[in-house]
Amino acid sequence: MAVLIEAISLVIRREAIDRTYPGGLERFAGEVPNATLCADDALVRVGFLTASEAAEFAELIEARGLVHLRAGEAADFCRVDQVDGPTDPCRWVSFGTFAYGRGGRIAACWFCDNPWIQWGATLPDVVMELVTPADWTYERSLSWALDAGKARRTVAAPWTPRQTLPVPPPSVRQPIIDGPAVGRLH
Repeated sequence: MAVLIEAISLVIRREAIDRTYPGGLERFAGEVPNATLCADDALVRVGFLTASEAAEFAELIEARGLVHLRAGEAADFCRVDQVDGPTDPCRWVSFGTFAYGRGGRIAACWFCDNPWIQWGATLPDVVMELVTPADWTYERSLSWALDAGKARRTVAAPWTPRQTLPVPPPSVRQPIIDGPAVGRLH
């Protein structure tokens, strides 16, 4: 499965929430300050429009026991930009942009704990479900606004990307997604 990425997202390992967060996923979900939460079996994603909102929530979840960086790499959660992908070195998440519907594009992350296949080198036929927030529709999304030129991308310090990750091959970056909110990435 893959989770939707829009604007600035915090992507958290679900097992880290279960293991560390007081009250587990239920309390975590109750503390999310907006309606952007979506999760699959391995990842939980929360989106923010500004770097300061994302930083504020990151401080909260760190205070609850989740670890952002360990030895310079993402431990329990990482920051992911809708355009640039992970802004922290992260070995357990992959990122890509995909065709969506009729001419649209979305960004998504999925769990991948093998850095040698993060960009699909051994995955010629990628098939995943896309998980989105409950009320998400492409036509009312930041993804649509970005595609239509109606959104402007801004990332303020200290959330500027510190590492540029290699771009995956086009065959991996452009699978087709069927369905409005949950679909298959081919």
